[in-house]
Amino acid sequence: MRPETDPGLPAAHAVPLMERMLHLRAQPLFAGLSSARLAMVAAATRERAYTRGELVLGEGELHDAMIFVVSGAVRLSRHGRFVDTAGPGAVVGDLGVVVGPSAGLEARAETAALTLELTRDGLLELLEEDFNLLLEVIRRTSGQLIERLAAMEVAPILPPAPRAPLAFPDRELDLVERLFLLRRMPGFTTAGLDALSELARELKELRLPARERLWGIGEPAGHLLFLAGGDVTCRAPRGWTTLRRGLSLVGALEAIAGAPRWFEATTATEVVALRADVDTLLDVFEDDGETALGFLTHLASA
Repeated sequence: MRPETDPGLPAAHAVPLMERMLHLRAQPLFAGLSSARLAMVAAATRERAYTRGELVLGEGELHDAMIFVVSGAVRLSRHGRFVDTAGPGAVVGDLGVVVGPSAGLEARAETAALTLELTRDGLLELLEEDFNLLLEVIRRTSGQLIERLAAMEVAPILPPAPRAPLAFPDRELDLVERLFLLRRMPGFTTAGLDALSELARELKELRLPARERLWGIGEPAGHLLFLAGGDVTCRAPRGWTTLRRGLSLVGALEAIAGAPRWFEATTATEVVALRADVDTLLDVFEDDGETALGFLTHLASA
C-alpha cells in the first residue's frame, strides 16, 4: 500500500487545479482534451509525496493508478537492474491501469518526490460518465500505438491468432455467423450482444483473391477490416512485415485515430473479411459504453 499524503505537509506542496491541468496537458493521452474535460480529469487526481528511497510501485504489483511525477525523480528498475529515471512531466503506469496487469517494473523514489495519481477506479468512472472523453482516449491511444509501431526497426511479436473454426459457405454469412465471428475478434470478446448485433448488420462482406492490394501507405483510412479467414501481409515503412491471420483486426488503429494508413496491406491468400466504416463502429461505441471500454482495454494491453 502506498502512503497517503501527510496532511502535515507544508502548503507549498499542494498542487493547485490549474497546475494539475498543465501537468496532464503535457501528456499525449490528454493533450487534445478541452479545458473542461481536462479539469474533470485533474480534479480526480490525488497528490502523493514520497521520501527518498520509498517504494512507489512494486515489481509485479497490479496497476492501480497512473502516476504523474510533479517534482523529484523516480528510479525504474526490472529484476534489480536500472531501466530509466522518471523526472518531472513523466508518467509511470500509463494506460496499464485500465488493464491491471503486472507492471513488470519497480518504481522507487530516487529523491524526495511529489506525484499526482489517477486511480483505475477514478479513470474508469470518468470514462463511463463522458463518452466524448472515452472516445478521445481511445483515439489518442490508437495514435500512440501507431507511432510506436511505425518507429520499430523490426516486426513486433504478435500473439497468435486462432483460425476461424467454421467453413465459409458459398453465400454471404448470416447474422448468427457474423455474431460468432465478431465475438471472437480482439477487443470485442466482452462486447454486449445488442452492440454486436447492431455492428453485424452494418458490415459489408468481402471475398478477395490472393495478392489483392487493400491499401497503401498514406491513403485515407475510413474503414477497418474484421478478418474472418485468410491471411493479409502488412508491410511497414521500415520494411518489416507481419502476417495478419483470420480472427484479427486490420487497419483499425489508423481508422479510429483519424490518421492515414501507416502500412501497406495485401492479401496473401484468399480472404473473407467484414468491412466496417469507422463511423459505424464509433456509433456502436457511443450506444454501448461497455463495448467501448472493452476495446480500450484491448488497446491498453498492447
